[in-house]
Amino acid sequence: MAAHLGHDGRYVAAVRKHRGMELDELSRITRISARYLQAIEDNAFDRLPAAVFVRGYLKEIASTLEIDEGELIRSYMALYSRARGS
Repeated sequence: MAAHLGHDGRYVAAVRKHRGMELDELSRITRISARYLQAIEDNAFDRLPAAVFVRGYLKEIASTLEIDEGELIRSYMALYSRARGS
């Protein structure tokens, strides 16, 4: 799945859906606001908080969905940095 989608929000959404998990359930388990989870899945970097928070969110998401934390954080944060001009 990651090879086809890359390690971005689309990948997170695809894995979540594949596992039969609703966004609200992921929000409840991770304690991350559903609006931030939606922004992550949409690659809506302008709707996300500072990088330190996003990195923490990705770590929680990876743990909950049982996906490679390092690759997700590395790839997503590279996109985040480019989009935010950091």
